[in-house]
Amino acid sequence: MEEALFNDVDYIVVTSVDRDDLPDGGSGHFTETVKAMKILKPDIMVECLTSDFRGDIKAVSTLVHSGLDVFAHNVETVKRLQWIVRDPWAGYEQSLIVLKHAKLSKEGMITKTSIMLGLGETDDELKEAMADLRAIGVQSSYRAGELFVKTMVKKERAKNSGNKKSLNSRRSGQTVSHYVHIVLRAVLSLHTLFLVKPTPVTDDSTDSRWKWFKAK
Repeated sequence: MEEALFNDVDYIVVTSVDRDDLPDGGSGHFTETVKAMKILKPDIMVECLTSDFRGDIKAVSTLVHSGLDVFAHNVETVKRLQWIVRDPWAGYEQSLIVLKHAKLSKEGMITKTSIMLGLGETDDELKEAMADLRAIGVQSSYRAGELFVKTMVKKERAKNSGNKKSLNSRRSGQTVSHYVHIVLRAVLSLHTLFLVKPTPVTDDSTDSRWKWFKAK
């Protein structure tokens, strides 16, 4: 029965709410889930979208070495707006550390992140965030879609298995690079066209976050 559920699935994303109630932040649950799916269907591609595990590098390593194909963690917004958008225990630098460690912990690990737009960030801040992410090897964003992420996973598998038939892999790599540039241009265009300006607030507003936006 379990095998039948995976017959038509070749790529699956696993996520959860933050599990700050657990010592490992839920890393163990993610790990066991990945392992179970790989037993049922060894060639299935698995992505885990996780919290930052409060910066617990050991928890990140445990998950990365579970058979995982794509490690995803969202930085959510640019550096300046972190404190107003994210949980107090999260942070821009901590997210970068987690993503970097996931990348370095296992050869061929694909890392992925997402950034929300329309929170008051500038084009320059967005470009800075993209540069920071690219510098630590982040290869994809959620909005880039899963199509070429799947291609990247297949390419890494072929390389790691010593597959000598590399023609298709090279072509896929060129396609991925082409789409990355298209996606980045699209993100910047959307940011320019659809940037949501903060709604003006009245002087009697009690929401400190919107007062901050008004002050800006």
